[in-house]
Amino acid sequence: MGSDPVVEAVRKAYDGTLDPGAVKATVRGGGADVITVSMKAKDPKKAAALVNLYVSTFRDYRLTTQVSELLATGTKLQARVDAIDARTREISKPLQEVEAKLVADPENPLLKASRDELEKTLAPQLSALESQRTFYGQQLDNAQLSAQLAGRGTTSVLAKATPPGHPISPKPARDAAVALALGLLAGLALAFLVESLDERLRTSEDLQRVGGGLSILAVIPEFDTRSSATP
Repeated sequence: MGSDPVVEAVRKAYDGTLDPGAVKATVRGGGADVITVSMKAKDPKKAAALVNLYVSTFRDYRLTTQVSELLATGTKLQARVDAIDARTREISKPLQEVEAKLVADPENPLLKASRDELEKTLAPQLSALESQRTFYGQQLDNAQLSAQLAGRGTTSVLAKATPPGHPISPKPARDAAVALALGLLAGLALAFLVESLDERLRTSEDLQRVGGGLSILAVIPEFDTRSSATP
């Protein structure tokens, strides 16, 4: 639905300040031909008006396109039928000439034998041409019927676009919760990164881990120099 021809047609018909290219169309359901058209804008009334214009333009474009395609198909099929009819007349011409002579001389044995021989010789070709004509004739009838049905319009609007009762975005509560969650995740990730990059030895376990199994001979305790100072 959001094809370039439709968008360009909407641009020509629209005289507002919004961008028709911002209209979004999505197909709902698995095989259902139901399309939802929407748009986000600061002015909901203008957005609803543009969406409705977009839908009506799409309907007109689809109708015109379908009818044009079906008529073009019908023209090609009619050309096939005409070509088959011309070929049939060409092949049948010798037989028709003999039959015309038989009308004037119905008891002529040579003419009868010639007619029978031509009918036998031409039968396979004429039968094949007749089958082709039947096939293309049916296709032509279907194309013409489809064009008539398409001309009546097969696309309907289930509901026109209306401005929403409240803004759909931003949503402060939701955005704050998402921001808090992201902030906590980022803080945890940063703390883990700092811890993994810190190569300082803080405990005897750290010393044993990097010492390759060597024993610790002594540990100097940490003490407060301020409390042990002489007054």
